Amino acid sequence: MKTDPESHQRMTQRRREGHEKKQAEATIEKGLLIVNTGTGKGKTTAAFGMAVRVLGHGMRLGVVQFIKGALHTSERDFLGKIANCDFVTMGDGYTRSTPDDRKRRVSDGDSR
Repeated sequence: MKTDPESHQRMTQRRREGHEKKQAEATIEKGLLIVNTGTGKGKTTAAFGMAVRVLGHGMRLGVVQFIKGALHTSERDFLGKIANCDFVTMGDGYTRSTPDDRKRRVSDGDSR
């Protein structure tokens, strides 16, 4: 389906006016929560890539990094120095239990 340039221009103008009206009426500032989960690699890279873009746009950033234990991270060192960034690291160590872990604990007298 082809549209003539004038029709397209009118449609684009209507959309633009609708968007500008919604923007003018917006009174609540909202945040966005993004949780990166899954197996394999790439979650941290994706999260910190987005974090750098957020800071580059002058927005505030909050990071909660769940890691295996109280390990030092250079990400926390770097982003923690930036005024618009609140960075918290959390983690209690490894939470995954494998059959080998259970066998070892049972042989040690631990029934977990």
